[in-house]
Amino acid sequence: MGLKDGGFISHMSDVATKMCWENRQHPNIVRLFQILLKRDDLWVKFDRYGMMRPTKGIAFKQNNDDGSVILVDKPEWRSKSNWLHWDQWSIDNEERHKSRGGLVNVPEDDPIRKEIKQIHVRRGSFVIWDSRLPHGNFPNQSDRFRIVQYIAFESAKEDDKYKLTNRIDAVHMRTLNSKADEQLAAIPEPQLTELGEKIVGLRSWKTNEKV
Repeated sequence: MGLKDGGFISHMSDVATKMCWENRQHPNIVRLFQILLKRDDLWVKFDRYGMMRPTKGIAFKQNNDDGSVILVDKPEWRSKSNWLHWDQWSIDNEERHKSRGGLVNVPEDDPIRKEIKQIHVRRGSFVIWDSRLPHGNFPNQSDRFRIVQYIAFESAKEDDKYKLTNRIDAVHMRTLNSKADEQLAAIPEPQLTELGEKIVGLRSWKTNEKV
């Protein structure tokens, strides 16, 4: 899962869970991206969850029969403390950065690091940023889990049959892949609204008909 390095949980679980789909297809969320991207026909990307384990005051059972626990700090479980980066490919060396997922780290001596600010939000808040801007997260130094869902949209490309087919296959992965079916057996199929069908490619924005 990469909890130490980046705190990411694979997109397979994200595609499958009920709550992630309720968030993705919420009319207010979709409308917000439509306003920002200045178009209505959008596709949602199949992103991941970010989860950081608690690193202070973690309860561990002791090796005895009385059920007692001991509180332990685990600073080694913290993610990187200076993970400022761009989510994009370098134009002058695209192939090299593709293998790294398009992530480009901001150099340690870059003056922009002096401008880093933490954004404090309440639970359930929705924070928006452009991935072409440098961004990152801070290590979890508390005794509780910290989890976020990443939601991103792009322009719909209904005429690109290859991309459209891949999106439809991703939604129906449990019927196409025996391994996925085994992993997702306990998770119900996503219940998509008409808007939800449009943002994943199952319904056309142009004709409003199912694909």
